[in-house]
Amino acid sequence: MHKKSVFNTPWFEIISDSTQSEKNPYYYIKTFDYVTIVATTPSGDFLLVKQHRPALGKETWELPAGHVDPGETPIEAARRELIEETGHDSKNIEALGPVLSPDTGRMSNKLWCFFAKDVFKVKDVDASNEEGISWTKMSPQEVAKMAECGELGHALNTAPLYYGALKGKYELPF
Repeated sequence: MHKKSVFNTPWFEIISDSTQSEKNPYYYIKTFDYVTIVATTPSGDFLLVKQHRPALGKETWELPAGHVDPGETPIEAARRELIEETGHDSKNIEALGPVLSPDTGRMSNKLWCFFAKDVFKVKDVDASNEEGISWTKMSPQEVAKMAECGELGHALNTAPLYYGALKGKYELPF
């Protein structure tokens, strides 16, 4: 194979793959795997985070999520991200389904989807802990409405929401 790194940052690497054509190489992004956590409180509310996304030029509502750091398992990353972004943890974090490919056309990483049931607060978190991120609790009705109208439009969030509902972990009133 003829693969080589053509651009490298701390967050991602661009790979040139000329396996099929020396004249027209294929380029893809190599980056860390992702985790997304569907976290619910004992009363059935969901935890969501709000943060500014420079690529979109706006603030977005999302499920807690992040990268799997080197040397970390996906479930360890899920717990770390949940605590960092919301200050909550769970005694019961479980995988929601098959490992997904975020973008089969341009990215080589994976998305790990988790469900954290009966989350509880372990520390106070505000924008100074995780720069530019705030969190809130939302009812299943609010989450469903946001997903339906596109306000919760991140595909890496809607897939875990779907898997959790499909597996009967919670109901979303669509």
